[in-house]
Amino acid sequence: MSKKSIVVSFHRAPFGTAHYHEGLRVAVGLGAGTDEHSVSVVFQGEAVYYALKSTDRTDTKKYLEALRKAGVTPWVEEEALAARGLRAEELSEDIRPIRRAQVLEMLRAADVNIDL
Repeated sequence: MSKKSIVVSFHRAPFGTAHYHEGLRVAVGLGAGTDEHSVSVVFQGEAVYYALKSTDRTDTKKYLEALRKAGVTPWVEEEALAARGLRAEELSEDIRPIRRAQVLEMLRAADVNIDL
């Protein structure tokens, strides 16, 4: 299989589910192995709450660290933050804001989009 560009996007709130644990594990796995796919991770909609400093990411810390080591920057959609009255200053320092137009371009350019 050839190297692919893959976007893993989260949309649901990060409360009371293993959704983020499993989704980030998948993202790490997609970037590993012999193909070393190019992986992007983006948080949109209710998923912006995962990107906040105050969110407990204990269960997913190892996946975020593996993504960081692989050169993957997790993104959070700015417009989704603003729609919920949240500011970039409230984000975890390892997650960066990105404009919706840039997310759409990322999705258009990708070979595969995985929505969680």
